[in-house]
Parts: sequence; C-alpha cells; structure tokens
Amino acid sequence: MQNEYLWYYDELKGLSDGSEVSLEQILVLNYKNELKAANDIHDEEEQNEQRRSSYSSALINRLDNDEQLINGKEEQRESPNEQLIAFGYLEQLAGNGFGANHHDFVFTYNGLYPKTSRIKNYLSRQLLNRLILTVENEQQLDQILKTQLTAYGFNLNVVRFRCSDGTPQKYILSYKIGPSNDNEKRNQCNINYILNEKQIENTQIITKHKDIRSSSFSLDYYCHFNHYIHFQTVPEEYKPLPSSEMREKRASEFGNIKLLIQALQLLGDEKYESEHPVYRRASTSQTNTVTLYTALIDFTKSMLYVYDD
Repeated sequence: MQNEYLWYYDELKGLSDGSEVSLEQILVLNYKNELKAANDIHDEEEQNEQRRSSYSSALINRLDNDEQLINGKEEQRESPNEQLIAFGYLEQLAGNGFGANHHDFVFTYNGLYPKTSRIKNYLSRQLLNRLILTVENEQQLDQILKTQLTAYGFNLNVVRFRCSDGTPQKYILSYKIGPSNDNEKRNQCNINYILNEKQIENTQIITKHKDIRSSSFSLDYYCHFNHYIHFQTVPEEYKPLPSSEMREKRASEFGNIKLLIQALQLLGDEKYESEHPVYRRASTSQTNTVTLYTALIDFTKSMLYVYDD
C-alpha cells in the first residue's frame, strides 16, 4: 500500500487520527480476512461461519417491463480525482459493499473465500475494491481486475448507466475474481453478462471485454451468492458456506425474477429462519451475523435506495 497507493495509507492514517484508534489496528481491520485465513487455516474452531460476511445479489436486466436493477515524513503525492458515493464499515476504507463514481459506474460486491489467501505482493480485497471506484472506463476496469493481484476473491457487479459509444445502455456485468492458483501474474477472472433479449444479440458489448478470456451469459436476471463458479480452475474454497447453499436453494424457488418487488422479496426473505435465511435478524440468526442493509439501485430512475431493519 505504501509503495503504490500512498493516498489510501493517508486516508487510513486520517481515520486513525480522527477515531483515536491506533494505525496498526486500523490496518489490521482492512486486512482482517486475509490475515485470518492465513493464520487460522488449520484451526477447526475458526472453520465455521461465525463472524464471516455473507452477501446476496439479485440483478435484473429485462426488456419486457423495463426493469434494470442491481439489488467494502509527509510527502507530497498525487491522489486520483475520486468523486464517489460508497458504503463504508467503521474504520475501514469505504467501498466494500456498494458504491458509484462520477464516471457513471455503479458497483456492488460479494466476498469469496479461498482456502489459501495470498499475502505477499497482493492487495487486500478491501483496498482493491476501493481502487475499482476510480475507474473511468471498462477497459481500465478489466486491466485492474486482471493484473492487480488480489489476496482474496470477490464478485463484482457493475453497471455503466450512461454510454456514449453507441453500445446499448445499462447492461449489467458480473465479474468473478479469484487469486491465482499457481502464482501467475494474473488473477483468475470470469465475466458474466446479464443481458436482455436485444443486448444478447449485440456483439459490441462482448468485444469491449475481449481480454477477459472466460465468459458466461445470463438472460434477463442473475442471482449470486458466496461461491466460486464459472472459473476453468475453481479455487479450493476455505469452506463452503451452508448459508450460501441455502440462500441459493431459496432463490431457485422464486423462479424467474422480473420485477423490483420480486427482488426485494427475495433479499428480504426469511423462510428458512431456523437455518440460514436470506435476510438475517439478530433475534433469529444462527451464525452470529445479521443483515446490515439492503441496497437497491434503480437505473431507470437513477435512484439508490438503502433499506435497514
């Protein structure tokens, strides 16, 4: 961080000064998942779901009803021209949940848990997710996701809601990023296109991402949970989350998602309350986790809605 992204180090130092929490503690918070995985990989007591983040995504891109939604010695240095809105956990870099920048990009993130995280010469997911908020175009985004080595995996949902190059507007991309399994100088990367019936026939979208060799397609909508999928070589997971399997099962029971209200019903669902519901309350959660918020981004209205309990 201090070698390449000094401005983020400065930001964390400012968080430390303002909160009166030591800089060392702030840094650990921003690398906690990577450090935890590296330190506790053989500790059975830590191989459960407690204190681990879980996310659910529901993405809609349809023509039939016009729904388009996505449901973490002072030197002079140059920092990027960051103009953004982003969710931030206390004492961590903003941008690890959802965010948007002034280049018309909107992002949401899901964590993915490899059995072995990379530490040396790799960025933490927290820092990489924040760096993504600086991108100006899709080619720059692809380059960062491929070559800026990540210590941990994540899923990144992306919409560019204003395009000036003639590409059909408001299409949705879902990237799957994983650490290299064999110390290559590239992340594992897949791009899943969530396209409506008109867009799926347009090759201009796909050719914009020709450097991403692994791709897949979803028509109209796509639900994502904390799993590695779509890779040619799937990383060995730290431990599959039973909650991910249960939430995926519940999503399949909803069937074809067409409307905003259906996406909200899925993300607020509590059917499997005694096991692993999609929406978790403190009074019913079995894994010491709760749902902090549900973010809904409506591109037809250019509105962000954040729901809490």
